[in-house]
Amino acid sequence: MHLDGGYAPDGTKVIDTDAVLAMQQPEVGVPDKLLGTHWGLGWGLFDWKGGQAIGHDGSAVYLLGYLRAVPAKGVAVALLTNNAVGGPQVYETLFRELLDELACVEVPSFEPDLDGPEQDLTPFCGVYKHEGMRYTVEVRDGRPRMLLEFVDSLEGTSPPFDLELASLGDNVWATRRPGEQGWYLPVAFTKRPDGRGYLSYGARATPQIA
Repeated sequence: MHLDGGYAPDGTKVIDTDAVLAMQQPEVGVPDKLLGTHWGLGWGLFDWKGGQAIGHDGSAVYLLGYLRAVPAKGVAVALLTNNAVGGPQVYETLFRELLDELACVEVPSFEPDLDGPEQDLTPFCGVYKHEGMRYTVEVRDGRPRMLLEFVDSLEGTSPPFDLELASLGDNVWATRRPGEQGWYLPVAFTKRPDGRGYLSYGARATPQIA
């Protein structure tokens, strides 16, 4: 329906065409960039070389889901995985190949430049929390780190994740667990006009509490 102006495959009109188009227009910028350059009304919007894509991801403990569509080319690709560590690499490899072949668009690589300049994490160090998750951001032994802990209603569902951070620029860092090769979900930091800090990770904005 989102590839064909609101029509189902049998020709039934399900969503108003104006609503479909409105959902694919930018509403707000996205700080971490992996989930799009902007959000529309429900869709992440990707301004990729070769054309605009729309998408929406989902995650739970150890689960990841990806959906990308290129409306102008009539192409959509979905991936469901129960590997939260390797899933991002599968997504990047698979979607780059398929969307290049089927829609002639280029999925950008998500890989930090480990030899490039480091960003200063100090202004964003602290504790961030929303229901079920607590993030402690710090510089430990001279290296930027983030400890992700499951709390409240999610306490006991998973051990904590102690993540390395590597600079991607513009107050965005890639994350991975020590000893792993591939990088996955980025973490981005922003400051509101009132000075309050926010952490963006997995498409969730989390306020700083300490």
